[in-house]
Amino acid sequence: MKLYKPSEANKLFDGGSLVLYMVAIIMYGSSIRHGVTASVTGVWGDVSQNEGINVIAASQVIILLVLIGVLVLQLGQFYAEIEEDKEIASFKTSEKKTN
Repeated sequence: MKLYKPSEANKLFDGGSLVLYMVAIIMYGSSIRHGVTASVTGVWGDVSQNEGINVIAASQVIILLVLIGVLVLQLGQFYAEIEEDKEIASFKTSEKKTN
């Protein structure tokens, strides 16, 4: 498991991704689920129907941006691993040439 005894990259990239996932889940649980329930039942409470739908839409946009952030973090980790492998390979070839 990556979160148990993580490397430095896992702390940054996977930890950040986990935080962003939690933000998305909390946004869903607090805004969208209640808004969809209110739209089905028609009971909006203190807000009007337009305000409620606007909150649902804004929450969906925020969740979309958060999940795009997860993708960016994971692509960044993938790119960093590729670059690290290239550096290690070039170091090994330069060591072989000097020996």
